Amino acid sequence: MFKIFNIVYNAIIIVIICCCYVSVKAQVIPIPQHVTAVHPRIYTSNSEKQQLTDKVNQFAWAKAVIDRTEKKLKPYLAYFQKDSTWLVSRLQMYWKSHHTDIYTRVNDFVKAEGYAPVPTVRYTGSRDWSTPYSSPAIKDLVPYADPDDGSVYMMSEGKGVWVQPSKSGLNIERINESIISLAQDAAFLYWYTGDKKYADFALPVLTTYIKGLYYLKLPLDADEHKPNKISGLTSFEVIHESVIIPTVISYDFLYTYLEQKHPGFGKQFAAPVFQKWADNITLKGVTNNNWNIFEARFLSYLSMALDDDDNYENAKGVQYYLDIIFNRTMPAQVPLTESLKYFDTNTGIWYEAPGYSLSVSEDFLKTLLLTDRVMKGNAKPIVPTLKKAVIATAQYLMPNKHTVSFGDAHYDKLSNKSIEYMIAWCNKYREKTNLDTFTSLLKYSQGDDYDRGITSLFELFFYVPELERTIPKGLESFATSTFYAPNVSWFVQRNGFDINTGMMASVNASMGNHAHANGINVELYGKGYPLAPDFAAGDSYWQQNHHEFYSQFAAHNTVVVDGKSTYGSMRSNYPFVLEDYYPQVLQKNSLFKNVTYTRVSFIEPATKAVQSRLVSIIRTGNSTAYYVDIFRSAKTDRSDVKNEYLYHNLGQHTWLYNAGGKPLMLQPTDELSSAKGDIVGYNYFTDKIAINYNGDFKAQFELQGVSKKAIWMNMWMQGQQGRKIFSVNSPKARSLRNNLVASDIAEAKVPTLVVRQNGEAWTKPFVAVLEPSYAHEQSVTGISSFAAANTNPVFTGLKVASINRTTQYIFADADGKKTNNYQDYSFTGTYAVAGLKSGKLEYLFLGNGQSLFKGNYGIKALHTSVTAALSYENKVWKLYADKAIELSLPYTLKGRQALLTAVDENGKQNTYIGKIITANDARQAVFTLPAMQGKVSTIYLK
Repeated sequence: MFKIFNIVYNAIIIVIICCCYVSVKAQVIPIPQHVTAVHPRIYTSNSEKQQLTDKVNQFAWAKAVIDRTEKKLKPYLAYFQKDSTWLVSRLQMYWKSHHTDIYTRVNDFVKAEGYAPVPTVRYTGSRDWSTPYSSPAIKDLVPYADPDDGSVYMMSEGKGVWVQPSKSGLNIERINESIISLAQDAAFLYWYTGDKKYADFALPVLTTYIKGLYYLKLPLDADEHKPNKISGLTSFEVIHESVIIPTVISYDFLYTYLEQKHPGFGKQFAAPVFQKWADNITLKGVTNNNWNIFEARFLSYLSMALDDDDNYENAKGVQYYLDIIFNRTMPAQVPLTESLKYFDTNTGIWYEAPGYSLSVSEDFLKTLLLTDRVMKGNAKPIVPTLKKAVIATAQYLMPNKHTVSFGDAHYDKLSNKSIEYMIAWCNKYREKTNLDTFTSLLKYSQGDDYDRGITSLFELFFYVPELERTIPKGLESFATSTFYAPNVSWFVQRNGFDINTGMMASVNASMGNHAHANGINVELYGKGYPLAPDFAAGDSYWQQNHHEFYSQFAAHNTVVVDGKSTYGSMRSNYPFVLEDYYPQVLQKNSLFKNVTYTRVSFIEPATKAVQSRLVSIIRTGNSTAYYVDIFRSAKTDRSDVKNEYLYHNLGQHTWLYNAGGKPLMLQPTDELSSAKGDIVGYNYFTDKIAINYNGDFKAQFELQGVSKKAIWMNMWMQGQQGRKIFSVNSPKARSLRNNLVASDIAEAKVPTLVVRQNGEAWTKPFVAVLEPSYAHEQSVTGISSFAAANTNPVFTGLKVASINRTTQYIFADADGKKTNNYQDYSFTGTYAVAGLKSGKLEYLFLGNGQSLFKGNYGIKALHTSVTAALSYENKVWKLYADKAIELSLPYTLKGRQALLTAVDENGKQNTYIGKIITANDARQAVFTLPAMQGKVSTIYLK
């Protein structure tokens, strides 16, 4: 079985990879032959000033941008009026040393040498943003700071200290960006108001900075004296050189004044600096992930600041760089038309973790809006893919309007900017239908109190003045009950969309960029929160806690084999195989809504163990539901030493009980550590207690402080011989944001359950039922397991009873070949649920199986496996089947021939003749029915 599984698994992986990265034939985008030489022209033009004035006069949000900008600059202008060098002297420069040559080693600054005729710009300290030091406020910076030892002035615990640049993280570049941003704001206000004080304030900052860059050389490796592959002119990563934007915008708004004060400055200094910046971007970075899009955005600013190609001896003007952005392939930069292929053509999902996917759409659209000022619609062929991508981001959402958090992502809201930018595009080109759609998505995702979050001059110029009125919509208008994105190996299932009663399970493996080593990982939602969370990245990608814990198995809800499970994170190629699921992906209507599920398989790379995880949501009422989690794991040669099920849940308290409700008495332990031969991530567990216990048990996790009542996750787990239970605490989940939970919860340790199974966990799987509820309001009253009458070591049976007089019998079979009998139930397949209410059959659900019977009620596949449901709703029977079936029903009438009328949702009727047989000492009608073609039919028996 395992050999066949491996062959099939590898074949499917190849197909998945090929399908996800289908080559998109790049279309050549026409580039304008001439661009006006008049400045400003990037965000606006002189002829458009009245439009901005009208916007400011008519719309409060626009006026607020102007008012806020003036208020922000006011104290700095006061300093400047007393001392014209006050702001410029606080730039981080080589004021005395005038260094030109920068040397780095790996991720840190080493030294600067050489001498220029003017002060040059100080290079940043490190690639790693994690540092104990913070930037001083601009007013607290030391003027003309350039000590002989090369140190920089930073803050530590509220006090100023001098430290070597390599210890300062990104603070140097961030200080300079904040100062250049002040110059940008002043340059804009000079253009808008005509007040010369703003120009005088901004000009020395801009000219000093640009001259300093003109003489600064690109960094070299201190050992090999060669450039590295990703460094920028001012930052260790070209994608972090966001100082480009305020520098270019300052230049654009100050252009006329600058040429009056410093004739020829643009051609002598600014253009060469912009070209050097742009050329380095095309030579550095990464082409096949989000870097390429971030760089294109910077290139768009730099290109728009330059004049036509024929103005420069090297012919590198606006047309040259626009052509690179849209059409040409460079050593480290591919055109946007090529980057489109990293969006899945079927789903619209970008092939990176959610947060990065959101920013990619945002930067893509920002680049298009910016360059469209001269491109005049030439880039329209790119837009359909982006429309699909922006809409698809809604699939990331939990019912609380926050995204899932697999990989390096966090629990965030959707990017309002990407939606606003799409609205701006649709408005510009009068696409009414799309405008309505994206406006509805914006209003839903951002909430009723959305204030549009205007934070930049870009938004002032490009946001539509006023959002259209739209009919309020819910998540069900934008997301579906199931969704599968193979290019990131992610499957989501939802059951209900309400923030408090909706359920959502997000299952992922490791595929694409910014992925973690997490096996088959799951996030579970309940009562407004990701109760079983993912943890996001560590302090930074270069910190030990990221490499050892946050990006590895120990920080995820998964299974670790032999204490060894691990593989490479970040750029990963370890997807799961999607075996079966219900409902169909992207299906919005015609649903049997009591059950959703997915079953995936995976080969754990470090141990070659075969793993299978079935996750299901079963709804027991309008406001009640629970999760079923069945995780199987075993090495192909059955040489497993142990398998360990990891489950993390937000909260402050954890209680463990036996099946009878009596507390389990766990004792301190030194197990779960690298000293005991386990993965190093276990070293991050604290407060470890354990008990050897083979019986069924209950765990109760309590989360306080997020609602009026505490939230519980009520977990029941099936016992097995050879089990040990550990209760530990994990480090904080860095995925949490203060806009989701309070800081004390975001910073708190996360209660974690580790359940060890000695040996294999294939015939002794981890079987859990989990119900989120408010404290003391859980609906599940009893859970027990049962075995099939026939011997089947890979069969799992569960009985779940609830206070609303419903009971579900759950059947799961790892092989799906044997017929499993229990009481008057018969089941052949991989997954099925039989629901009873007050002892009477409420529904039969068969997921990708051959047959499911309860007494004389039954569903049987005619040919291949079928997913089907028979349910009793509002005193009528309803039927769904994705393939042809044989339907059995009790028949109490006296006729010799049974008739069944099926009426679909559109009112279309079909009548079928059934044969009468005797089974289980009762008459039974058996009908052969075709597939319901994705629709639910109401059936009437005569």
